[in-house]
Amino acid sequence: MGKKYFLLFAIAFCSFTSALQAQMLYYESSLTTGYSNVVGTTINPTGGMNDGYANGIPIGFNFYFDGSPTASTTVDVSTNGFAILNGVLSNSTPDNIASNGLTAGLPGNRPIIAPLWDDLDLTNFSGEMRYSTTGAAPNRVFNLEWANVIWPYSVSGSYNSATLSFQMKLYESTNYIDFVYQNIASSTSTGSMSASIGLAETGTGPNNFISLNSTAANPLASTTTETNTVAGTFTTGTVYHFEYCPPPYSVTHSNVTINSFTANWTAPVGTYQYAMDSTGGPNPVTIPQTTTNIVHNYTNLTPNTTYYVYVRVDCGNGHKSPWVIDTITTLALPPCIAPLGLSVYGITYFTANLIWTPVPGALSYQFVLNQNPASPFVQGTPTALTTYNATNLLPNTTYYFHLRTDCSGYPTDTSAWETLQFTTLPLPPCQNPTGLYANNITNVSADLGWNPQNGILGWEFVIDQSTSTPITGTFSTTNAISATGLISLNQYYLHVRTDCSTYMGDTSNWTIYSFITEPDSCTKPTGLQITFVNPYTAFVSWNASPGAYGYEYIVDQDPGIPVSGGTPTFATYHSVTGLSSSTTYYLHVRTVCDTAFYQNNFTPWSTQSFYTSAGLKVSNVTGSDNFIVAAFPNPVMNEVTVSLLGVQKGNSTLRLMDIAGRVIKTVPTMGREQVSVDMSDLSPGVYLLRYIDNEQSYTLRLTRQ
Repeated sequence: MGKKYFLLFAIAFCSFTSALQAQMLYYESSLTTGYSNVVGTTINPTGGMNDGYANGIPIGFNFYFDGSPTASTTVDVSTNGFAILNGVLSNSTPDNIASNGLTAGLPGNRPIIAPLWDDLDLTNFSGEMRYSTTGAAPNRVFNLEWANVIWPYSVSGSYNSATLSFQMKLYESTNYIDFVYQNIASSTSTGSMSASIGLAETGTGPNNFISLNSTAANPLASTTTETNTVAGTFTTGTVYHFEYCPPPYSVTHSNVTINSFTANWTAPVGTYQYAMDSTGGPNPVTIPQTTTNIVHNYTNLTPNTTYYVYVRVDCGNGHKSPWVIDTITTLALPPCIAPLGLSVYGITYFTANLIWTPVPGALSYQFVLNQNPASPFVQGTPTALTTYNATNLLPNTTYYFHLRTDCSGYPTDTSAWETLQFTTLPLPPCQNPTGLYANNITNVSADLGWNPQNGILGWEFVIDQSTSTPITGTFSTTNAISATGLISLNQYYLHVRTDCSTYMGDTSNWTIYSFITEPDSCTKPTGLQITFVNPYTAFVSWNASPGAYGYEYIVDQDPGIPVSGGTPTFATYHSVTGLSSSTTYYLHVRTVCDTAFYQNNFTPWSTQSFYTSAGLKVSNVTGSDNFIVAAFPNPVMNEVTVSLLGVQKGNSTLRLMDIAGRVIKTVPTMGREQVSVDMSDLSPGVYLLRYIDNEQSYTLRLTRQ
């Protein structure tokens, strides 16, 4: 590195702060080489070779310590193992500990170069100090040697030989510094070793010095903690090499826009680290990036925002220069113009059309449609158009259309809101359904309908048995429906209203229509029987008809169909008295299907003839003709019901016998008019049923199927 480089560097570095100038930029690495004594000028220190010092020793070239913009041309040296630059020694300062050493020692006389700062003695064993400048520009080397040193110094003089020799070397152009050591003998001194080895800047405190912690071949180096008690023996040829890691000369910027800029820096050719944030501390909060370029473009930034660019030199092996920081503020956004000419047209019950004048250069627009006149506090819906068709609105409702310009896409680069108020049209009256009807009514179904209507959405209907107005119904787009699952002979109500649109309130009033279902179908009576006939009475019966409400029967001498109603009854059997003997009679029976809502709802008549002197023979042993015993059904399936019509006299029983007269069952009647006899356990065939009381006896013939 030549003189021209350092002149340029010195000029550029003048722009740095004083704090940066005082920061320690050297880093240490250890080497091993031979040791050669300095051949040159002998120094005669003021105060002698024990606690002496000498000022103004010429370096022979300009030396820039730790990147200082000010060159040093001389050094002041102490017999106690250190030198200073740009100051004046007035004593040898033998006690590095008492003087605060590298951390804060020699105020006003720093920087310090200390190969072995301790209380040393060069008064015996040919001890001396020599210096020389060797080599040719721009690569000269200043050499300063402390030769044949006794370490540590002992006031009692208890030592046999010199302990070591060591040198300080300053390098032109690179501004490197070397400490080189030669071991002569192990110390026999009774004194205490407590040295400081390292460099110190003009400033004091942490990061303004570099301190080595031992005499080892690879000691640890620290810029925050000084070791001022170094002791031990150096291996001959040990070199502590200090290199300077210079920061960039300058960091500048160009091409600043609202969202970008270019960072530039000048620095020695090499590798750099750079970072950017908007915090502005001494160190970046973002992760640094590594590059060999001296320019970097930053984009996608925020307008009118201050950013900080950090750049430092990466000298390798973990050694990096301090950060150099540049401050940049992006340009502010120009004013964003609000949309003009906002208007509305084509308002209907549910829609409206909005339109506005384009804003030159606008990226897009944002809109909010609501029922609040206040400006929105949220981002609107983006659109690149200058029109908007609002749909699904509510009729007769006031709306507010808020619109603003989005000039660049940045959240803050929008105009003020422009607001337009409009009100949708009120709905016309929704007409009630008309012409409700019910056709094809059966006992379980009916076809229902009403008149069609134009321009509507549809209808809602309800089929129930209440006259109360429904809340809602089943939606239909047709005006004819089929109602099923109804119950016969029930009154139903059809409720219908019109749905004119999808708007919730756009419906008509409910219209109501009533109808009654038909009765269930019923059949004419079957199984007519006359089971007991004597000259004056007969017992008639018939099978029950499904769906029957009741029956009507007539006993006359006319075989024709009766022209008028008969005797109503809910029973399926009756005793007929007052007959004439030896006469043919006719039993007419019909089913009454319903009497609640309809009149004359009957089945056709069923007719059966009988003769009073004939029929099924019954043996009336004793008793009155007005006492009748009848059994039905006959033939019998499982059980036969015996009717006893008349006065029972005394103890009375029924005896079921086989055809040979053997009694199978005995059933007490106990004065009852009707008694059931179980025949389910008997085999099919003919049986005799005999009634017996104190005065009367009757026998019937039964057939078990």
